[in-house]
Amino acid sequence: MNAEYLNQILSNWSNSNNLPKVLYTIPNGSNPTGASMSLDRKKDIYSVKKMNFINTNMNIWIYLDCTKI
Repeated sequence: MNAEYLNQILSNWSNSNNLPKVLYTIPNGSNPTGASMSLDRKKDIYSVKKMNFINTNMNIWIYLDCTKI
């Protein structure tokens, strides 16, 4: 996720009364690569000025141990 692009999308949203209500992210252990967002990228996303909605994330997946399956 790119914070600059997210800010651009939200700034150009056609109906400001109909902005998204939730941003769902998987910042750590994202499938299928297991990649994680850097701390700087997370901060950039949280600092998007137009983001007036809940940012929820699924950090629980980082604790999933598939080696025992």
